[in-house]
Amino acid sequence: MTTIDVLQDHLAKKLKSLEPDQLRYVIDFVDFLIFKQNTNRGKLRPNVIENRTALVEEMKQLLKETQALAGVSEITDDEIAEEISAYRRGE
Repeated sequence: MTTIDVLQDHLAKKLKSLEPDQLRYVIDFVDFLIFKQNTNRGKLRPNVIENRTALVEEMKQLLKETQALAGVSEITDDEIAEEISAYRRGE
């Protein structure tokens, strides 16, 4: 019997003794370990990369739309300093 066979057999015996709720935690943990392993190897699943790319694009678009809103303008360093002072004064 190989080392992996022994480990798998040992794990299977332990899993049989767990309640269903505890098994869910084990599954979640194994999923986490697989994710971590794949991330460390630079092998994120393609759908994860696609989702992240889509989120980045949505965020960029949202920022463009927000910056284009009427009444939104850049504030100066003096205005920032005045806001901080007013906050500190409790205003």
